[in-house]
Amino acid sequence: MEESLLKSNFIGKDGFRWWIGQIPPVEAWEGQANKGEGGWGNRYKVRILGYHPYSKADLPDEDLPWAGVIIPPTAGSGAANFAQSTRIKPGDIVIGFFLDGDNSQIPMIMGCFGRTSEVVQDAPSDAFVPFTGYTTRVPPPNGTLKAGESNEQKKDSQESPVTRKVKSGEDKIAASSTLGVTESPADVCGDSFLGNISGSIDNLLNRVSSGTDLLEDIASTTKQIQSLSNGAVSTMMGSLYTQMIPTLSSGLNAKYDEVLLDPTKTILDAINAQKAMIGPIKNLQDNMDCLPGKIVDGLSDTIRDLLEQTLMDVVNYGTCVAEQFVGSLLNGITESISEELESSLSSVRSILPAAYKVEDILKSSSEMFTAAGGLFSCNQSPSKCVGQIKQSSLGGAPKKNFDLKSSYGNILDNMNIASSLGNNVAISPFQKPDCAKPSSCGSPKVEIFGGDGVGGAAKAILGSFVDNTEGLSDFTSSLSRTASIIGVEITDPGSRYYSTPPVITFTDPCNLGYGAIGKVTVDYDPYSSTYGEIIDITMISDGENYPIASSEEEAINSDDVDVAVVSVKIVNPGNGYEDATADGYDVKIEDGKIVSVTPINNIKTTELPKIIIKSSTGTGALVRPIIGRLTPQDTVVQIIDCVK
Repeated sequence: MEESLLKSNFIGKDGFRWWIGQIPPVEAWEGQANKGEGGWGNRYKVRILGYHPYSKADLPDEDLPWAGVIIPPTAGSGAANFAQSTRIKPGDIVIGFFLDGDNSQIPMIMGCFGRTSEVVQDAPSDAFVPFTGYTTRVPPPNGTLKAGESNEQKKDSQESPVTRKVKSGEDKIAASSTLGVTESPADVCGDSFLGNISGSIDNLLNRVSSGTDLLEDIASTTKQIQSLSNGAVSTMMGSLYTQMIPTLSSGLNAKYDEVLLDPTKTILDAINAQKAMIGPIKNLQDNMDCLPGKIVDGLSDTIRDLLEQTLMDVVNYGTCVAEQFVGSLLNGITESISEELESSLSSVRSILPAAYKVEDILKSSSEMFTAAGGLFSCNQSPSKCVGQIKQSSLGGAPKKNFDLKSSYGNILDNMNIASSLGNNVAISPFQKPDCAKPSSCGSPKVEIFGGDGVGGAAKAILGSFVDNTEGLSDFTSSLSRTASIIGVEITDPGSRYYSTPPVITFTDPCNLGYGAIGKVTVDYDPYSSTYGEIIDITMISDGENYPIASSEEEAINSDDVDVAVVSVKIVNPGNGYEDATADGYDVKIEDGKIVSVTPINNIKTTELPKIIIKSSTGTGALVRPIIGRLTPQDTVVQIIDCVK
């Protein structure tokens, strides 16, 4: 009685009732785990030591109480869109307190204990027995991320994904969490709808392969694509409205003429017939004004279904898959617009052509896709937009731009295919889900694009060969050797690169190689015979793991074709040089700067050599070798006739 009289029943004033518990298997809180299907807030089922029995027969996991989660200040509450997801998993041991004190009915989780390497991953999920946090929703990773679940103060706990092993030993280079993420920068010069959606899907597939929360990743990507669809929906509605105005105007004129065909009718009757259509037309216009937001809000189910179908059907992702995805998405948008306008259009059918269909207008409109031929504002000219990169991979090279004319033509074809299928959900929206699957793991290709000119082509020169490369058997049994890219042979110098040089990337069909970076040099001398052309390509990094060429038509293997350092690019001439030497090269100096470095002898190489400038005075010079075919040097043979 004395205790009840002294209690304030106010949290923090009557003592602190804390507890330790365990999160049960995910099946006990399936609705909450489904992110929206019966779940709300941040909460988990919890079995609390000392309060709940060990036996699941006495207290099933489904009947355990819900515990809310105290969010740390660094995570954010969600206000102003600042938030981080909670990462508590099944089997975790958590610590918390009761909001209602001794009543012990409202548990709250404050934190969790880190797992150790001693936790058995395949243990049964019994009460208060350690078990794995992996589920069918978050399966163990099968990539570079290890499946261990410890979070200890050890160097091998939660090891970062490994990009590669250093050649000289067993040391590894760890990947950043953002490495390989596709970025599509804002583009005021053209349409980036296809590129943005392609990047979102690409990033989703990368995250899923790393063993993250599948449903959460799909939900996040759904929101991204839903947001990206705003522009497409608005453009389609604007195009429809623009084309509908003259059609309605012609219909009103036809209505006027139709009434006057009746000899009993007067001009006033014809005018009244036109006036009678003003209300329905106004209703149609009002409906079209508010329709874009409604269409976008209703796209989440369509987008989520397409993403899930992508994960099920698509093995290799590429532009052709993105085209099919966008085609199905735009087809869904078109159908939604048509269905939403049906009632409004029915009241004005009398002044529309008999075969008038919203779907046909949208699909035949060249304005459905913004900037299919280039979108420029009144102050923006095409000359200011040359050389822009539409996509890039963080930590990697830029990606080649989409051929908009070709891509949007393919998208329209995919829209027509999707329309012909109707509502048959048993048929995948991807009619060619394996279109991006490489036929073989061939040699790397050189892609030159961007800049203000046209053309440009080259072949890779391969060296630094590695036999029996680990992991290649996972892709193809016929491939056992890989190489680095030590140089580039120009086969087409391009033309009209007068201000902005193109960029260069190296890709192989199975995406095995990585790390090769090259730089294009253009001749900007207007008096030169090669003005505006590509004159050389220097390798900044040779990379590794690129499959070797099966023939000289694909690439050049330096152990089959003799190559050497044919010239040297002066990247930085440095300053203060009074003397300078480089092993195997003739170095010339003018005004304290390195002006030329020339190979003394053309010596065959299969590596990308480093040229080191040695000097007792100067600093800062940076030079790079340019590898090319080794040509026989001209020699003079002198015959001496010795007369006896």
